[in-house]
This record gives sequence, structure tokens and C-alpha cells, in this order.
Amino acid sequence: MARGRVAFLVSRNQSKLSEDDTAAAKALEASGVTVEAVGWQTAAAELKAGFDLVVCRSTWDYHTLQNQGAFREWLRSLAPAHVPLQNHPQFMEWLMDKHYLADLAANAVRIVPTEFLEQEEEEGEGEEGEDKEEEEQDAFHHHQQLLPPPPQQQQQQQ
Repeated sequence: MARGRVAFLVSRNQSKLSEDDTAAAKALEASGVTVEAVGWQTAAAELKAGFDLVVCRSTWDYHTLQNQGAFREWLRSLAPAHVPLQNHPQFMEWLMDKHYLADLAANAVRIVPTEFLEQEEEEGEGEEGEDKEEEEQDAFHHHQQLLPPPPQQQQQQQ
């Protein structure tokens, strides 16, 4: 007896699960869960109607310039439609901007050496950019509990 249907989200033009996704899918299927590869651009209503859980797995094309805006809009369409998304949309948006690495480093998480190349701001983007930065900071603080305490705090707690 099937226990549910799970969508593993993949890139727009991908129709199969990756090797890692296949291993995860097999484990779920062994417990009676049906897993299907679904392109991330799938409409929220279709995801809500067809799946008990939606998991963002291999959406590797989200970051391209032509897809960034569409992916962000798509992410924002899921919550109002009550799509059962495993990955928190605000957290995913925070991860889209690789400056999250600096946030992690500021919280004593070791990261690979990283240099950020800033994109020039286009005319009229100032206020919107500030709003976006506030949203990203809110998402970071919302998920800060995922970070371990800095080493000095760990020592004080012991």
C-alpha cells in the first residue's frame, strides 16, 4: 500500500532523477512512498494536487540569469497555494545569493576561501535592493538556529 507521493524537484529540462536523487528515491520507495522527478517550473496548483510532499533536490538551473527571476517568483507562489514544500522558500532565497557564506563565516562556520564579485546596481534599484537585503537578513535570522554556536560560546556552555 502506497504511503504517499513525493515530488523531487529537478531542473527545467531534466526529466530523470540524478544518481543521488535515485538513491534517496529508492529508500523512500522501499517504505511505500512513490517518488517522481518534476521540473521546478511546475505550477503550484499542480504540485498541491499531485503530491503529498515536494522536495527541492536538483534544481541546478535556478541560478542562471534567465532563470533567477522566474525561480524566485515560482518559489514565492508556493506558500499562498499551500504547496507542501519541504525546503523553506525564504531559506532557499537566502541560499540563492552566495553572500550567505559570509553570514556563515561571521557565525564561526568554516567556509572555503571566498571572494564576492558585486554586480553593478542598475538605476532605480536602490530601495528595492534594500528591501531584498532586509528580507534576506530576516530569512537568515529565521534559520540561524541551524548554525552551531561560535566556538567561544560552546566552551562557555560546557
